[in-house]
Amino acid sequence: MALTINKILLAFDTPQKSAVVIDIAATIAKAHNAEVIAMQCAEGNYHIDSTFEQLKFKKIQSSNKPIKDMLIAAQAENPDLIIFSVSNNADLNGLMNFADTCKFIDQVEKLVLTIPGSNNAFDFKDIIVPIDTSFETRQKAPFAVAFGNIFHSALHVIGVTNESGKDAEVLLQNYSRQVANNFGDKGLDATIEIKMGGNPTTSTIEYCNSKKAGLIIMMTEQETSFTSFFKGKYSEQMIKQSSVPVLSIHPKDLIVSEARL
Repeated sequence: MALTINKILLAFDTPQKSAVVIDIAATIAKAHNAEVIAMQCAEGNYHIDSTFEQLKFKKIQSSNKPIKDMLIAAQAENPDLIIFSVSNNADLNGLMNFADTCKFIDQVEKLVLTIPGSNNAFDFKDIIVPIDTSFETRQKAPFAVAFGNIFHSALHVIGVTNESGKDAEVLLQNYSRQVANNFGDKGLDATIEIKMGGNPTTSTIEYCNSKKAGLIIMMTEQETSFTSFFKGKYSEQMIKQSSVPVLSIHPKDLIVSEARL
């Protein structure tokens, strides 16, 4: 089963401050011929319609509380993907602060792409896909394939765990190899790296930096195993510390497909 994105909720303030967010949304929307619901979260009459030419497009106005209005819009519009900028450790100019971002992602239960508020351009030709030792981790595959196809990316699988035992290493290698083979079957270039022990979030970000990648794909309440690392503080660490966009997949969005390998 392929992942399709039929509707995107895009939240922005001014086109100047949100140029990168708008450009990324347009690229994804055009690749999937998706409808775009653009929520303007700033005073003034800013025209971005031309960016989404030939697509179904409408603009709605937000008040001075983006998180409240975005939750309402997400429920009313039922988008497949939500995109906005976030203020993290390094970038203070995002539309939503870090605390509100975590609350929003937890409550909305949708696929969310958060963009650091630096307004720097990001090259998505390399995408990082962290894999751990739990069964569910491999269900990131359809999302990685979809974004890899949109941006013509190489997909870099990093097997990470805070464990150091041989059994965990073997399982991590098997799962990572299965996911990478799945990407290859879909015609996408893929690499594998294994990192045992330590903080998996730190390992993932360091690997992302070494690859000069432009996107990390993670789950918000990923994997139900006891050794899960993206649960709670780790998922928050990823968004807060990452200098590149993070695609957050909520468990409700999981696709039961060949990604279950």
